[in-house]
Amino acid sequence: RRILQRLDGMGKWGGYHTDFAHLARGFAGNERALAQDAGEALLDSGLLAEKPSVGQRHVFLNPRRARDIRAFIETGEAPVGLRLPQR
Repeated sequence: RRILQRLDGMGKWGGYHTDFAHLARGFAGNERALAQDAGEALLDSGLLAEKPSVGQRHVFLNPRRARDIRAFIETGEAPVGLRLPQR
């Protein structure tokens, strides 16, 4: 949820993207691996989409899933199909 909130606040929708490695920014050192795993789960569920890029892996919020993303940010209720990693 924190990852989606941050990307939404930065306007990373559609053509505006960020490096996948940046998803863990703002997380404590012991939570960085969990944040990376959560990023993979968000990609698998389609909430994040991947932009092919030379040498780097870039992601953005999927505009087609905007309703699910906004609901998850506001209520904390995970959309159907999202399997988040356990701590």
